[in-house]
Amino acid sequence: MKNFFRGRLSFKKVCLVCLFSIFQAQAGSDSPQIPPAEFQSLKLAADKRDTKAQSNLGTMYYSGDGVAQNLGEAFRYTKLAADHGDAEAQCRLGLMYYSGEGAEKNLAEAFKYFKLAADQGYAGAQHHVAVMYYAGEGVAQNLEEASRYYKLYLPSVAQDLERFT
Repeated sequence: MKNFFRGRLSFKKVCLVCLFSIFQAQAGSDSPQIPPAEFQSLKLAADKRDTKAQSNLGTMYYSGDGVAQNLGEAFRYTKLAADHGDAEAQCRLGLMYYSGEGAEKNLAEAFKYFKLAADQGYAGAQHHVAVMYYAGEGVAQNLEEASRYYKLYLPSVAQDLERFT
């Protein structure tokens, strides 16, 4: 496992690819805005601690999908959802802390949120935890834990490959 990534990928490149594929696929300033009544309903639900609404608003503000992009609001709503246990939001928050988008860059916090999501079975987060353990970023290097999280992640890769073949 240790030699697998040597000279091939850095964690930063992996994160950038993940950020691009997960959050930028539908982003852009030409994204249609959602109707004001729908936005207000979603915001009201999020403000009443509806975790899915918080996560959805965080994603929308991050990507600019349906609303003007606002990384501060993206961070705020994503953190609310993440702190209520939403694995997707935890992974997204980890990416925001890792990249410094919407929050000050903090590798220890990135690892914390990736691990929370990974331990709920969220495959993308399992990959990030494995890479951070392997590289010793935000956490002490631990090749055994890196291997364990890679093994948790690999079945999802196999499922994705089956869909494309």
